[in-house]
Amino acid sequence: MRKKVCLLVGLLFFLSSWVSAQDEEIRVKEGNLSFFKTNTEAFVLIDLSEVQYGKENLYEEYRQTVGVELPKKLLDRSISDFCVQFNYQNKEGLRVNSKNQNAPYRMDIQLHQLNEGNAGGILNIDDRTAGGAKISGIVSLIEVLTNKPLCTIEFNDISSDSKLSKKARIAGAFEELGFHLGKLVSQ
Repeated sequence: MRKKVCLLVGLLFFLSSWVSAQDEEIRVKEGNLSFFKTNTEAFVLIDLSEVQYGKENLYEEYRQTVGVELPKKLLDRSISDFCVQFNYQNKEGLRVNSKNQNAPYRMDIQLHQLNEGNAGGILNIDDRTAGGAKISGIVSLIEVLTNKPLCTIEFNDISSDSKLSKKARIAGAFEELGFHLGKLVSQ
């Protein structure tokens, strides 16, 4: 009986620490979430100007060195996946999209870190480096007329599932960000 109680207490401790770690992936840095409760629109932009690509290289240095740039099609898909998840979670408040640039608000997603992950988890379950893309950065809700940030939200290590395609992993990370952010602001 004592072993069962110890095992149960250990399991509850593990689950509670895991749940609290999940909640710390995204948090309000400045401002408040009341602006997300308004029934209006915002258009979404992704800012890659300060992103560290992978572990050390700044995105621009990486792009110049390797000659690779994230294609516009991938960024459009990432924004679209983000918008779908955010709007699904935040049904009663702010709606986001990539089309209406005349919206009264703008949501800037400024990436600080982007790790594209790899497909190892699909191909080899024992691969310790397997995993989806991970993104970290800041989301700012900005009033377009005044260019004033109303709310700033920090996110860390939001990750997607391991998928075969780099594009799918990166877009999946933005989809996860939309899910977590939509859940946070709808509470």
